[in-house]
This record gives sequence, C-alpha cells and structure tokens, in this order.
Amino acid sequence: MYQYTYPRMHVHTHTAQGLIARAAKKQLAVAVWLGLILGWTAWVRVWIFHGGYENSMAISISCSIIVFSSVLLGSVLPYAMLAVGFDAVDLCVGGWVRGWVFVPMYFL
Repeated sequence: MYQYTYPRMHVHTHTAQGLIARAAKKQLAVAVWLGLILGWTAWVRVWIFHGGYENSMAISISCSIIVFSSVLLGSVLPYAMLAVGFDAVDLCVGGWVRGWVFVPMYFL
C-alpha cells in the first residue's frame, strides 16, 4: 500500500531563531493581558468563595504564570520543532514514528 509522505521542510537555524523571536514578540502582549485577566478572575473567585488573602494571591499568581508561559510556549513551540527537524504534519500522518501517533489519534 502506497502512503504519501509530505516533503520535509528544512529551516535554517538563524531563520528559525528569527521566527521564534517574531512569534514571541507578537504574543507577548497577549500573554501578559490574558495572564492578568485570568489571574484577576481567579483571585476574585477564590476571594468570594473561600476568603483569605494568602489563598487568593497564591492561586491568582500561579494561574497568571501558567497562562503566561502557556501562551508563549504555544506560540514558539511549532517554530522550535521545525528548527530541530520535527514536522507536526509528518508526525500525524505517520512519518518517522509510523503509527505511534496516528493510531491513538484515530480512536479520539
């Protein structure tokens, strides 16, 4: 059975670093604002339902840090994967892991 394989994209390291820097710059404001808004929302929720300054501050700060880092890593990770030679399309189709990724995704 013939399986079509997508051509691999070759990205030079300096090009990938430029893409990573550009994606990080574009998403920095989104990460900051989303982290602040969701952190404030978490603070309000904990303050209303559980009370206490320490608990609400701890949860809101951890929520803000998690959201901030997730937005930045989510925007940078695809370009970092291309820089080291991984291709998400090739992985999902079967590529070099032939079925390890495709078979579990088939049952979702």
